[in-house]
Amino acid sequence: MMQWILPITFILAGLLAGLICEKFLFPKIKKFTVQKHIPGTRIIFQALL
Repeated sequence: MMQWILPITFILAGLLAGLICEKFLFPKIKKFTVQKHIPGTRIIFQALL
């Protein structure tokens, strides 16, 4: 049982980090790309999704 704790912890931490990025970080990046008219930002943002 103890050998499964570390891998499960890493999986759960990765899922949590992904959810946090999707919930908070990506909307800020999208807002930044809409405000700044830099060529290529739309393509980069779409690649992240």
